[in-house]
Amino acid sequence: MVIQGVGLHNIAEIEELGEGRGIQLSRVPAKVRLALNEKAQGRALLGAGSELRFNLEGDEAILTFLHEPLDRSAGFAGPKGVFEVYQGDYQGAYDTTPQLMAEGGETRLVVRRSRKHEQLLRRRYDEGLLTFDPSLLRVMLPNDLQVRLHRIEGAVTPPRRGQAPAGRLLVYGSSITAGGDAVLPSGSYAHAAARRLGTDLINLGFSGSCHVEPAMADYIAARGDWHYAVLELGVNVIDFMPLAEFEQRVRYMLRTIADSSRDRWVFCTDLFTCHRDYDRDPLIAEYRDIVRRTVRSLKQETIVYISGRELLPDDRALTIDLLHPSAEGMQEIARRLARRIRLHAEPQ
Repeated sequence: MVIQGVGLHNIAEIEELGEGRGIQLSRVPAKVRLALNEKAQGRALLGAGSELRFNLEGDEAILTFLHEPLDRSAGFAGPKGVFEVYQGDYQGAYDTTPQLMAEGGETRLVVRRSRKHEQLLRRRYDEGLLTFDPSLLRVMLPNDLQVRLHRIEGAVTPPRRGQAPAGRLLVYGSSITAGGDAVLPSGSYAHAAARRLGTDLINLGFSGSCHVEPAMADYIAARGDWHYAVLELGVNVIDFMPLAEFEQRVRYMLRTIADSSRDRWVFCTDLFTCHRDYDRDPLIAEYRDIVRRTVRSLKQETIVYISGRELLPDDRALTIDLLHPSAEGMQEIARRLARRIRLHAEPQ
């Protein structure tokens, strides 16, 4: 999707709100969003994994974003957010990125293209050593904040064919998948795994509202633009959804995606290491077992189960809530996940 010369990545639908309120960005179409639980309807408007991409034809571009204080009970998170600016595969200079957006008001991002080492980077890209074109500007939106695009100023053109990786990794899951507590947008395990695999990222993480819903299963199955999918299931429903209902939803999601994706790889994981393991909560084993058994019952080579404890074995890689991975934990998950994906999905 392109608006005012800027490509919107990981954005499925926009709505112009009028009266100076900017453009609302949604990671899923409205017909899907409104079929989800109420909290997820709000979380779909958060920026997890979303980017504004463009080629800068002049000296600089100025992107203006709006954020208004919202009722968090309706599904909106975060009192503040962080933007990052990348140029191709490379993080921007420290005077450009990261930039903080506090709750309420307007934020103006001034984006400039660095021409230092331009020929060297171009040569590396032409030799296949980089995944993104080094002239492509990428503004990463905050993971846990709803921001609205207000204005784009400057001479910009949309991304050209071939400037981003053709391969795509799609992820669906909880706040952990969305990048909660990752500190920076690029710090999520999903972003880091995609980078290690040389793929682009489609992030469908829903903080506190990953309810394994049929509408999301149908949507993921119908998308033809991903090559690998990672499904992180269970942590948001363990406190309220009965085991039988969870199993029914997991079975529907996996069967639906499997039936549409026999030439694509799906990696399904369960609850990562968390406080429930150290409290010896027997319920967590039952939820994990449902995911494991359902994957294995499909008997399909391209649907692979990976234990959440295997991906994050060390509780010291958690934040103090003993649930969300720390910055170190996010990178550990990414390393282990990318290794498993390569093991199964890439030719030997």
